[in-house]
Amino acid sequence: MKFHRAKAILALAVTSALVAGALADAQDPSSSEPPIRVSADQAIKELIDINAKLAADNQRLTGENQRLAAEIARVKLDMARIQKERDEYSNFIRDHEAYANNYEQYTFFREKAEREERARQAAEAQARREAEKLRQQQEREERMRQRGASDESDDDSVLSKRVDVLRRAGYTRVGDRVFVGEMGYSYKTETREEIRYSPIIDFWYVDRDEKVLYNEMTVSGSLIHAGMEERNISVAFAFFDASGAQIGTTTVRVEGAKPGTPYPFTSVVTMAGNRPFKRYSSWVLFDDPSLPSTEGPQDAPAMQPATPQGNPPTDG
Repeated sequence: MKFHRAKAILALAVTSALVAGALADAQDPSSSEPPIRVSADQAIKELIDINAKLAADNQRLTGENQRLAAEIARVKLDMARIQKERDEYSNFIRDHEAYANNYEQYTFFREKAEREERARQAAEAQARREAEKLRQQQEREERMRQRGASDESDDDSVLSKRVDVLRRAGYTRVGDRVFVGEMGYSYKTETREEIRYSPIIDFWYVDRDEKVLYNEMTVSGSLIHAGMEERNISVAFAFFDASGAQIGTTTVRVEGAKPGTPYPFTSVVTMAGNRPFKRYSSWVLFDDPSLPSTEGPQDAPAMQPATPQGNPPTDG
């Protein structure tokens, strides 16, 4: 730090000496006036004053430039507003010449034109979204194709290991790469309390009676996707009584399911009969790639047959 400060002082002193020398050389030799002598301190002071003046001028010019830029922006906004008003007046004059004083006819065609314009813009936006979705799908398919047989073999090996681990953990396969864990069930109960009197022992007591309501059941479990990429998955569950009649259904849906990650769910099922179910079936409604899109969910494909049998809870 001291070295740089000494270096700056030395440079300033040299500059002062050069300025003093230049002033001395500029003195007319034939003049009878004594030569101008400028000390180093005076030259430094003059240079500092010049630098301060230049800084002030630069700050003033910067502020003026900013003021002019703001003025130009305001003028542009005024021009855009004036152009918009001019276009509206032009449209009004053109419409007035076409429809004269028939205001109802004018408003009808004007609203119709606005609706058509909004429909056209919506159709163009929809077309752009569809094109983007198609492009992303094509890029994905191209990347999968370029991965080659070696990568596919590696993926199959990883998938096989995941399937073995999930089966040992008690998960059941319901689709190509979708698994359902062991599920728990609970029926709704209703407890009634009644105060009774026993004359034999001369004692009042509370008689509690708990009743199981089979028309409402809570089911809880988890879903896992064992593939190699994020997917949107949905699994349906159907519950059957002892005679094979379907008495309840529920659907579980997971958006952007990460590979190998369990997604717990709990669903309240309204049963069609006041009797316990004896078995259930489950199948995959859809298993689609998770693409970055604002179009909402895709239409579900046809149901894939997969009917693992579950064990219902025991009564009582």
